[in-house]
Amino acid sequence: MIRRLSVLLFLVLLASCGDDSVEPTYTIGEVIESTISAGDGSNPNQEGPMGLHDGPLYLPQGWTWSQGPTRNAEWGTIGTGASLFVEWRCSVIPELDSVPDIPFRVNVRDASYWQFADDEWTRGFEVSFKEGHKGSYLGQAGEINTDPFADSSNGQIEWREEDDGSFSAPWNPDALLMHFWAGQRLPALPGQTAEMSAAEIRLQQPDGETVDLTSLSMLFQCGLDYYSVTTGEGTKVPGPGIGKYHAATENWQPTLWVTLPPGEPADSAADFDDWLSDNPPPLVSLG
Repeated sequence: MIRRLSVLLFLVLLASCGDDSVEPTYTIGEVIESTISAGDGSNPNQEGPMGLHDGPLYLPQGWTWSQGPTRNAEWGTIGTGASLFVEWRCSVIPELDSVPDIPFRVNVRDASYWQFADDEWTRGFEVSFKEGHKGSYLGQAGEINTDPFADSSNGQIEWREEDDGSFSAPWNPDALLMHFWAGQRLPALPGQTAEMSAAEIRLQQPDGETVDLTSLSMLFQCGLDYYSVTTGEGTKVPGPGIGKYHAATENWQPTLWVTLPPGEPADSAADFDDWLSDNPPPLVSLG
């Protein structure tokens, strides 16, 4: 009987090791590295003083494309003014002077939004691309676009759910970037003072052929958008809450972004480390 139970336990453990449905966890260092590299939108590759993106962009930085982690201090408390509702969003874009010359797909998994209220983290929603319009191909390929969001003529993104529960979509060679979102918006929780977004992204082989994905120079950046309404654009806020531009590869790469409560020190990685160690989100492992 003991031997039979041991064999059963081994088989259960073996099955769980290969289970793609197990939610990933991240270190505090990964959350910080992904978050504090964003800044005030003044420089595409170094929006410090705390960090670097993985590459420069085909975007002018005179507008607030990328904001840093102190959104609460600069834009007011979550749930007030123009920031009544939150929506998860993400972009995939080539590095400056790089125009993709081979087909490929963008693969996304485990995207979610988390809320911190009354000293507790709870999941706001998981991101699914199963239904409805969940993104567009924006801007013109190979051009420095002043505002790619003003031109969505390159069409909507058509997502496919993969066998592992992730979602993928083809790159559009006519567009500058892919911009996609959760398709749902949440109000702040009573007493909410912080929030976190998460996802993992990789490059995927195109359907029906094999290409050299290492020849691509692609970046991705995910985070949150803020709205005064539940549908449509509503009142614009100064910019999205999004973190570092990571280099996209064939391997899964995390994209994480977190805020700290108003009044908490947020001037250094040590500040973030201190607060996250005391208030770790469920996706963060302290081990």
